[in-house]
Amino acid sequence: MKTYPTWQEDDAYRTGYSDASMGRGADCMRTPKNFAEYDTPDRAYWDGFSEYHTRNNERLRRIEEMDQEYDEEYRKWREGL
Repeated sequence: MKTYPTWQEDDAYRTGYSDASMGRGADCMRTPKNFAEYDTPDRAYWDGFSEYHTRNNERLRRIEEMDQEYDEEYRKWREGL
């Protein structure tokens, strides 16, 4: 997780991360991601929102890889019986 120099940006980041983790859509009152300026609470919100999705996608990829490894081990075990 990132930290920001102002509490408004930090709070916006945490809100964006929380919105994404709870499965809520993006806050419609925020400036759209493409138009948010660099050092604003709106940009921090989108950073948090995006970071959650990035972390979640990596977690899902790791889980899928583990499932494939277990399936392969099980297949080898079944063939060895």
